[in-house]
Amino acid sequence: MKARLEATRKAEELESELDHEIPSFVKAMLHSHVVRGFWLQLPSHFCDTYMPKQDSIITLVDEKDEEFDTKYLAYKKGLSGGWAGFALCHGMQDGDSAVFQLIKPTTFKVLLCFQRILNNAELKARFFPLSLSLSLSLSLSLSLSLSLECSVLIQQCIRLPGVYHPSSF
Repeated sequence: MKARLEATRKAEELESELDHEIPSFVKAMLHSHVVRGFWLQLPSHFCDTYMPKQDSIITLVDEKDEEFDTKYLAYKKGLSGGWAGFALCHGMQDGDSAVFQLIKPTTFKVLLCFQRILNNAELKARFFPLSLSLSLSLSLSLSLSLSLECSVLIQQCIRLPGVYHPSSF
């Protein structure tokens, strides 16, 4: 529960730093959003004000500027087809949060805030080739020093989902 609240707090903080003239909202992910069902209900007041009045294709743009088309159902005020692909592709879990920023009439920039912190194994799998990961296990001291260096490098240089980088907009 605490991790869920922290992810939502990070997302709300992130939203507060964005351009206030561009409509946005924070959505905390539930099991039905990212594990089973894959239906994402959007805030009713947001839909009434900003979303199309008819079913439409809505594009979600992630932090790497990759685009995912989803089906917006106007009468239900939510995302259906295509949302599952976005959620699965980004490893979203129950308790994560996202900031949806409407950058065009049918396009959201989506910024993710994960409830969990990546452990060393996840960091290695994400950012280092297999050969380097295997060589890290040969020497404990080498592994520890590289892990520390990698953490610093990742914090400074690599855009991780869930970490806000003002230069990425």
